[in-house]
Amino acid sequence: MVKGGAGFPALAFLFFLVLSAPPAWAHKTSLAHLAVEGRERAAVSLSLSAHDLAAALGLAVDPAAPVPFAEIEGSRQRIEEYLDARLALRLGERPCLPGDMRIEELRKGEELRIHRLFACPPGAGSLAISYRLFFDIDAGHRAIVEAGGRQTVLDRDFTTARLTAEAPTPGLARLVLLGVEHILFGIDHVLFLIALMLGLPRAGPAVAMVSAFTVAHSATLALAWYGLLALPSRLVETAIALSIAYVAAENLMGRGIERRWLIAGLFGLVHGLGFYGALAGLGLAGADAATVLLGFNLGVELGQLIVLGAAAPLLWWAARRSWRQAGVRLASAACLSVALWWAAERAFA
Repeated sequence: MVKGGAGFPALAFLFFLVLSAPPAWAHKTSLAHLAVEGRERAAVSLSLSAHDLAAALGLAVDPAAPVPFAEIEGSRQRIEEYLDARLALRLGERPCLPGDMRIEELRKGEELRIHRLFACPPGAGSLAISYRLFFDIDAGHRAIVEAGGRQTVLDRDFTTARLTAEAPTPGLARLVLLGVEHILFGIDHVLFLIALMLGLPRAGPAVAMVSAFTVAHSATLALAWYGLLALPSRLVETAIALSIAYVAAENLMGRGIERRWLIAGLFGLVHGLGFYGALAGLGLAGADAATVLLGFNLGVELGQLIVLGAAAPLLWWAARRSWRQAGVRLASAACLSVALWWAAERAFA
């Protein structure tokens, strides 16, 4: 018999390690929203996760349960100190002084809104905001800033925004990075690609499959961005989960391998709408559309190449082992189970 049968348990363990990720990981993004109104008396409304704030303050709360509002109210002084150190406004070159703070509970135990006034010195110059909340505990955190009818997005590499009439378009490198992060941390897209590859015996069909997926998701992402196509996000996210389930079921039945490129293209249309949902949530509506789509798409493709480059050698090594069929069935059954769990959660949540 072929040597290396001991690799089967290792391969199975790898798949179950990946597939044991909680459903919420599939599109979990830590986001805050800031709305800024006024100039010399600037009113800032900051909407954020109660769990993010509790973690930043080191509060002893259960991360899997709602955060008691009493814990937040009892930490007002610590919250003010935290904001003073990480959230600042400037008018021209002169700092604005923080004033009164009010905390509002938006969703019980889940989402808060902090209202705070800033007194800015009179004079010329643009208003700027510096934001450095949560980056030390979550490197993927994002903040969407709205001012003057425009939006921009801040992250750990871009922490200051000029609140001028025109929203700046993020640099191409930042947009590429956003696309890469969405693939690498969007476990449902990763599982879809791996499920597609599980049944492939060689590299040739994978090229056609990835090409079809790329063309399809790029098309629907662009159509949605320009407002020509829109579907409810719950329907899109449920369909993405079902796309994984469908491909996994084909693997279990040993069917559909010869038309896998077509399946990748058809479901790629749905995944493109999922990419749009993530991109729209970053508050780039006022930015240059061509730059946003180009950068984000390049990042998505780079992320796909990283995933496929990491998975392909292992999958094609396994394809030459005597236990290949058992391994494909086991991994596909795990994909199917998790995908159906996601679909039910998204459809009925």
